[in-house]
Amino acid sequence: MNPGRIRRLFRLPSRHGRDIDADLRDEIDAHMALAVEALVRRGVDPATALERSRARFGDFDGSMRVLAHSARQREGQMQRREWLDTLRQDLGYALRQLRRAPGFTAAVVVTLALGIGANAMMFGIVDRLLLSPPPHVQDASGIVRIYQVVKWPNSDVATIPVLNYAIYRDLATVPSFSSLAAYGFPQNESVGRGRDAIPIMLNAASASLFPLLGVRAEIGRFFLAEEDRPPTGTPVAVLGYGLWRRQYGGRADVLGQKLLIGSLTYTIVGVAPRGFTGVDLKTVDVWVPITTAAYTPSSDFATDRGSLWLRIVARLAPGATRGVATEQGFATLTHGYEVAKARTFATGIELASVIAARGPGDQNEAKVAAWLLGVAGIVLLIACANVATLLLARALRRQQEVAVRLALGISRGRLLTQTIADSFVLAMLGAAAALLTAHFAGAALQAWLLPDMALESGFLSRRIVALVIAAVVLTGILTSLGPVLQTGRVDLSMTLKSGGRTNTGGRSRGRTTLLVFQAALSVMLLVGAGLFIRSLRN
Repeated sequence: MNPGRIRRLFRLPSRHGRDIDADLRDEIDAHMALAVEALVRRGVDPATALERSRARFGDFDGSMRVLAHSARQREGQMQRREWLDTLRQDLGYALRQLRRAPGFTAAVVVTLALGIGANAMMFGIVDRLLLSPPPHVQDASGIVRIYQVVKWPNSDVATIPVLNYAIYRDLATVPSFSSLAAYGFPQNESVGRGRDAIPIMLNAASASLFPLLGVRAEIGRFFLAEEDRPPTGTPVAVLGYGLWRRQYGGRADVLGQKLLIGSLTYTIVGVAPRGFTGVDLKTVDVWVPITTAAYTPSSDFATDRGSLWLRIVARLAPGATRGVATEQGFATLTHGYEVAKARTFATGIELASVIAARGPGDQNEAKVAAWLLGVAGIVLLIACANVATLLLARALRRQQEVAVRLALGISRGRLLTQTIADSFVLAMLGAAAALLTAHFAGAALQAWLLPDMALESGFLSRRIVALVIAAVVLTGILTSLGPVLQTGRVDLSMTLKSGGRTNTGGRSRGRTTLLVFQAALSVMLLVGAGLFIRSLRN
């Protein structure tokens, strides 16, 4: 009695879920059929024999699911092992081919390193300017910069980021702000006098800036609220990480030492963490309280509403919106001027992202960085076209080899995977060289384009590495298209008969297309560069 007949006679389930392997099901059915047949030979009627066999087997459906799941896992492991073994062989073959042609490999790697490295460097600048919040700032989405919209006597309207200490104290009462902080502009100062003087960048900030940003000191502490009270604060200072490492060797005993800045002697109470620049990207060597006399523009700075010398940031209260905070802030600002009977040109305030380049008004650095990123993208496409031309030329030279391998039994699919693996190996080598280029040249390029930007936090970041990985995938796909198509078109019999001297027309068309593409991109790049230089002159 075969399993199919038992299934038909006693309606034994033929499928217990779409994913159950057919071979496993047939094997279980065969065992059931043998058990039923043995009972029938003993004189048991077929229906009872089937019932007893099923009872002895137990939960048939559950056992089928468990066995099928185990079989699928085992099959998946075997497939993954086989795939990894094939990948290892293809990568090894690609590396052997590259070692045989060191000049070709070097040319391709250098070309890709320049293309991918340019994108990594440009993206690093764009990331720092437009995408990433300032280093060490926590929950940056809840922090806003406060701008003042003014209408000057000549009727010009402008949005400016500078306010004053009196406005800062007024805005601190706005219910939509859970905390408020002010800071100034970095100033060139010196520590000490005479030949031993050390040039530094000094900045003043309110004591509330550091807790608002959520930053922690590297060692020691930041200054406290009671050390930053008008009219005269306590002369304490927080060193920037770079100055601490350069001048003090990173020693912890720097706390309590004195700094002579201008006419005041400051006591060092802490060191800022590496890369911390506040909410701007300007290098700061020493932080001091706003209320210390060495920085403030006048003795009555706390009530003077005429001078504009501070920038203000705020953290929105839970549930507060920018629209409500804007209305409350402008009402508070206007009321402060009315009480002081002072004239104001303010017609409103505007809240913007803590990332300065996203703020209102013209942001020249952001425009330059975005344009350069586009140029770097074109450079990568040109590099891909150059590499694709080289790979296509090599594929044409290897037609005879491909034909021989096909004649020996290798499948076209395996040839295609080896061709793709070859392109990706080259792309990965180019990416490794690009990361080295970005690491060593990126900081120099950033210092040349944006000399005031702080570099202490390093150039490479996770986003840049992710961009390089994406560039590797894109480059591998683009550069493998030509060789893949060429390999797929190889005519086995014709190539073997002619010794590989075929497809001359296809060779010409492929190369011509790539050359036209490169020329078009190069012209576009040159025209764009010319327009950009002209814009910079204007």
